[in-house]
Amino acid sequence: MVNKRPGRPRGPSDVADRILSAARKQFLADGYDATSVRSIAESAGVSHSLVNYHFGSKSGLFSAVLDLVMGPGQVLDRVAARHQGSALAPHLLAQALALWDSPALAPRLRELIRDAAEDPQRAEVLRGYLHSTVVDRFAEQIGGPDAHRLASGAAAVMAGVFLTRYVIRLEPIASMSREEIVRYVAPVLQASLTPRRR
Repeated sequence: MVNKRPGRPRGPSDVADRILSAARKQFLADGYDATSVRSIAESAGVSHSLVNYHFGSKSGLFSAVLDLVMGPGQVLDRVAARHQGSALAPHLLAQALALWDSPALAPRLRELIRDAAEDPQRAEVLRGYLHSTVVDRFAEQIGGPDAHRLASGAAAVMAGVFLTRYVIRLEPIASMSREEIVRYVAPVLQASLTPRRR
């Protein structure tokens, strides 16, 4: 009988591995939006509080499934908690670049982009994840009737930087310093994060 008591597990266990295995299967089968923490927990034979204990949230769990150090939603939340207004874009871009420049993370992200391009099912899962963790969060920061349209523009700016610098390796952005990229690109990102006056 599986122990489903909530709270911190006692001693070593395979709980995290079981949760990750169940999550991988459900995300691919049902998509990001249709998958819930409770359904993953049930499939893994644990309480949903154990999923939250090990991974923090559904987005945190998906980041772990992708083997990412930190998901884009977590980056945005951390930066937005410290910086608002015109300071948000440069700090957000600088933090993203610091993560993407990691030798361990950049190859994993490139592999993820290639997988999504080759597999429509994986592309759909990734699309749902990015919409929930990036576009929706950007929209919350922006506010107003055009929030989601502006948020999709901000996400496009961030994705464009990643693709040109790390995947396509387009010059000169591939060789520019983080400071240079922030100087040139942050104003464009900030424009997408700023509500339009009607």
